[in-house]
Amino acid sequence: MTGWIRNILATERGWVLVVTLLVMPLVLAFWVYNFQHKVLSISAGHVQSALKQAVEAGAGQVTEGSQARGDPRIGTNQAHTAFRAMLAANLKLNPVTLTPEKDSPLASAPSYSFIVYNGDGTLAFTGAQPAYRYDFDGVTLSSYPISGMGFPQTFAISENDIAYGTGGIYQVELDEPGCVALINAGLKGFVRTESPVIVRWASAEVHFTGER
Repeated sequence: MTGWIRNILATERGWVLVVTLLVMPLVLAFWVYNFQHKVLSISAGHVQSALKQAVEAGAGQVTEGSQARGDPRIGTNQAHTAFRAMLAANLKLNPVTLTPEKDSPLASAPSYSFIVYNGDGTLAFTGAQPAYRYDFDGVTLSSYPISGMGFPQTFAISENDIAYGTGGIYQVELDEPGCVALINAGLKGFVRTESPVIVRWASAEVHFTGER
């Protein structure tokens, strides 16, 4: 074996072969890394777009009673149902469990926090609660009322939570009834490595929709 290696190294072509064999793994690793990065970037953009559309769908669930009174408020339960359904449809998730289906960009069910904010309980009888929060940890959904504190209302958004007030990594202010959501999602990569988790958020108001 040693003599065979010496014979290879004794020629210029042999040296070229050896260098090629040494360099090829590095080139392949670099290609895989770049392709993986591109796949994850596309998936992250898909998650942001899906979340934005889901939040807008939630904010669009104005109750008939409030609309008739000329004071549009968001139906609390309808908003969450619409949000979850749109998120599942756009990210190709099971509509009940939110576990990824074939061709989903996610590696596992996402976790999220979703707040429906109407400011006060003036039109609660129409189904528009002052403020309501939904938390999904990837398995279990919990929901509970939170205080409606009028308008404008500022929300502080961190990597793990949405809270009233300033601070956090981002801030959003609602001047009208609206919804705010935060999602943690593990992305499915090109290679089978640990799924990177991304955090994305979006907000939408009844009269104005948009991502900050």
